[in-house]
Amino acid sequence: MDQHMSVLDRAIRSCLNLGAAGFAYSGVREAESAALGKYLEAEFTHPATHRQVTIAYFPEPTDPRANETLCVHVRRDATNPYSGTFIIERFLEHKGCESAALHALDLRAHSGSVAERVMGVLLEVARIFEGDLRDVIAGTQWVDVPFDWGDYK
Repeated sequence: MDQHMSVLDRAIRSCLNLGAAGFAYSGVREAESAALGKYLEAEFTHPATHRQVTIAYFPEPTDPRANETLCVHVRRDATNPYSGTFIIERFLEHKGCESAALHALDLRAHSGSVAERVMGVLLEVARIFEGDLRDVIAGTQWVDVPFDWGDYK
């Protein structure tokens, strides 16, 4: 997990320029939950707007049928867990983006080493932050993205 931690940290620092927008970067840490197992997590939090971006990387899924995954969540207010959150993929689906845009957020869409694949996804995330999510990241707008409960309805 340690090697993945440094790969993720370098990729985040190289690809995401949220510090220029006033966000504080927490660095990468190991996290664990009963449902998800061990994974890596990094957070950016804006001290004035409390907007938060969380990057979760699952290099070694506990479920043998699962794939290595990188998810990016945006939370409306880090001080209020009920303020609203969404995963970037759900935002793009809600917006009606083409499947190619969603595919670019999948690590399997990128070739090369772990570092190259993680950077490929994070470069796409940076493009989305600078485009479709510019006002959300700036803290001047919020988009309520419906949560898909799937089979749990």
